[in-house]
Amino acid sequence: MRPPVHPSDDQPVPADGHELGWAGSVVSVMSVLAQDPTGLSSPVGRLVILFGLLASLVVLLRWWWYNRRR
Repeated sequence: MRPPVHPSDDQPVPADGHELGWAGSVVSVMSVLAQDPTGLSSPVGRLVILFGLLASLVVLLRWWWYNRRR
């Protein structure tokens, strides 16, 4: 392993000897984002969707309850 030149440059070199570097990390991040650009497939995203649907259902039921006798 080569000595670090920069504090952020102390990551290990892959076994094949090729370094990914900054461009490789950007490409890997972009490929992950391309698979799920909104992040809504994550567990947190699913909870956000669930709470949004429940909130809209509560608003709809409240509207119906207050307007049912008009």
